[in-house]
Amino acid sequence: GVLTQSGRQEAALLRDLIAIELAPYDRKDNLLITGPALALTPKASLSIAMALHELASNAAKYGALSKESGRLVVKWFVGPAADQKIRIMWTESDGPVVEPPTRKGFGTTMIERTLAYEFGAKVKREFLPTGLICTIDLILTPEVGHLVPPQPGSASDAH
Repeated sequence: GVLTQSGRQEAALLRDLIAIELAPYDRKDNLLITGPALALTPKASLSIAMALHELASNAAKYGALSKESGRLVVKWFVGPAADQKIRIMWTESDGPVVEPPTRKGFGTTMIERTLAYEFGAKVKREFLPTGLICTIDLILTPEVGHLVPPQPGSASDAH
């Protein structure tokens, strides 16, 4: 989460977590970050930030962020109020040809287990020749966070 001057942790917006994690790789035209304003609890912020960090570092080593031509789209959606599912989609393209790893790294395994254990999340990674697609599905509970109502006259949601 974001520490306030009083030292209390406040909810972080998913968009801000993603933007901070991807800032070192932002070449102004290679990243698209888009989704509704979603405030995360400090616990969810930490787990999701760790997952984003792992995805970004792997993309920088082997994936779309390792090449000048590479592109990355991070989108998220929240389902209807009845089920309140969150889907975060990480889609890499225009990078090197992707091959599935021969083994799952420690970081990836730890993050998938943490998200599954703490939030009941499902993490699916598809190693397509065109690029990695990672989908994280979880339920929007009070332990995860809440949608922030749009402010009148606010800017569009795309980065």
